Amino acid sequence: MYREDRSGTLRDAYRYAAAKLGYGNNEADMAYGVVDISLSAYGAGRRVLTPREKSWSLFRNIESDYIRGWQEASKTAMALDLTSGSVTGWQMYQIAKEN
Repeated sequence: MYREDRSGTLRDAYRYAAAKLGYGNNEADMAYGVVDISLSAYGAGRRVLTPREKSWSLFRNIESDYIRGWQEASKTAMALDLTSGSVTGWQMYQIAKEN
């Protein structure tokens, strides 16, 4: 299921940039993992507007018009995000353990 010799385009871009800066694939993969988990955490924690039918404002949005991203996400989406974040964290742990 998981092959180490296969990587996506974005991961290859991280590896290319790391090689140009004098780092190896492990450092590039760690940077990729940190960005991946950070963006997931930002998406879950950021404030988004509630659906229009639950909002009471006409012209400007007020504090009660916002909810956190995780509150709007479906249970399936949250489970998928937590699973992929866990896999990324495990891969980062494995890389750190190798060094």
